[in-house]
Amino acid sequence: MFELFTWIITGLSIIGVILNAKKKVSGFYFWMIANFSWIIIDLHKEVYAQAMLFGFYFIMCFYGVYEWKRPKK
Repeated sequence: MFELFTWIITGLSIIGVILNAKKKVSGFYFWMIANFSWIIIDLHKEVYAQAMLFGFYFIMCFYGVYEWKRPKK
């Protein structure tokens, strides 16, 4: 069951990349879900450096949404 969950998260990450490549802000929302899930997994497995990396990615998703939705000058 755990392995299936990790494959689903991987799929969400890939969908996020594809959507961002197509300049769709929705890709960030897929990444938010995936990154948060990886944080939980990494903390559970005590892989703290990677949990911090995905934490940074998670925060950057909010910044990405802000930048992409901000009115252009």
